[in-house]
Amino acid sequence: MITTDVGTLLSKWAEARNTAAILDKKIAHYRRIMDDYMVKNNLDKYENDLYRVKKSTQQRNVMTKNKVPKEVWDEYSVPQQVLVLTLTEKISKKNRK
Repeated sequence: MITTDVGTLLSKWAEARNTAAILDKKIAHYRRIMDDYMVKNNLDKYENDLYRVKKSTQQRNVMTKNKVPKEVWDEYSVPQQVLVLTLTEKISKKNRK
């Protein structure tokens, strides 16, 4: 793979990331509207001919290292390894020519 191919890849990645951010905001907006509707009408689920919405709550318990004794953390904490790729645009769009 030559450098221009990588440059094109990174440009497409940045563009897709920006598009996803816009869509995430729209999704959150519509989700809030539906949640407000369900709260107002005291509903846990809603269904029409095309869609079904079910409202539920999920809970997860976590421990934070600085909130538990060191001995507890050392004995019970489980390390997890996650691959992280971070894309940062070095030149802002308004500074491009």
